[in-house]
Amino acid sequence: MSDSKTDTRDQYDNKAKHYDTYRTPSPGIKTLEPHLTFPSGSAICDLGCGTGVFIPKLLESKPSACEANDPSEGMVKQTEERMSKLDTTGVSMTYTTDFVQQMDSEKFDFIFCGQVLQNLTKEPEKAAAARLDFLQNCHRVLKPGGKAVITTRYAPPDGRWSDLYWYADPEIIPNAVKKMETMVPRDPLSEFAEAGFINCENCTDSDTVVNIDAFCHAENVSNPAFRAADSFWQWVDEADLKTRLDSIAKMTEEGTIDEYVAARDAKRAGRGHVAILIGHKAA
Repeated sequence: MSDSKTDTRDQYDNKAKHYDTYRTPSPGIKTLEPHLTFPSGSAICDLGCGTGVFIPKLLESKPSACEANDPSEGMVKQTEERMSKLDTTGVSMTYTTDFVQQMDSEKFDFIFCGQVLQNLTKEPEKAAAARLDFLQNCHRVLKPGGKAVITTRYAPPDGRWSDLYWYADPEIIPNAVKKMETMVPRDPLSEFAEAGFINCENCTDSDTVVNIDAFCHAENVSNPAFRAADSFWQWVDEADLKTRLDSIAKMTEEGTIDEYVAARDAKRAGRGHVAILIGHKAA
């Protein structure tokens, strides 16, 4: 992650204002809820908090301290604004832009990290190493006996990551698809175990990352606010974006766009975008 700190900050600063416009409010929350609990009085961290959509749920377990962390100052400002409307009495709230590598060891009883793991570097060939470094540092900052709940993109074992996103068509924008296929972990439990976590679990949720009411409307792809909801688009350069938009325009003119989207989305087979990983640090 350290090789792209400026890129990461800039990327999310630029889309912070629009991030929640088309994004599912709390991706995977139905499946996540039983796991977002910890003993009252715990010190917790929402690592890569984005706009803070999960923090109200985390506060239900009554932590004594909650650190809302995101490398993007724009995202942290959105979180602070959200939290200013809530009653946080009894909770020491802090807001930081540090990367996990900069945090003190054995600081937290509980870490939640949503949809960061696949966005740690701009260099796909370094993605696996970046994920391991990130997970090792998550393990390091946990207290003995602590728990981490980390979500990432789901990649079906019997298919491609891109099967779950109709617009990520390898026939049309192969370069961006190939990069994202590398960024999403294929065997996340093995990566968790290698980082030192024990009693690891992997479960998935049927949620899409983009709000399902907007997800399959092809015209939305031309809207930067729609693209801000899915980090896939960071891999699509201007030339490929034009190719993708031109293909949608051509199919719309021909009257085949609805058929195309339906055929692409059929590959999803109702599967969601969210993989939920739970790991523990030995006591």
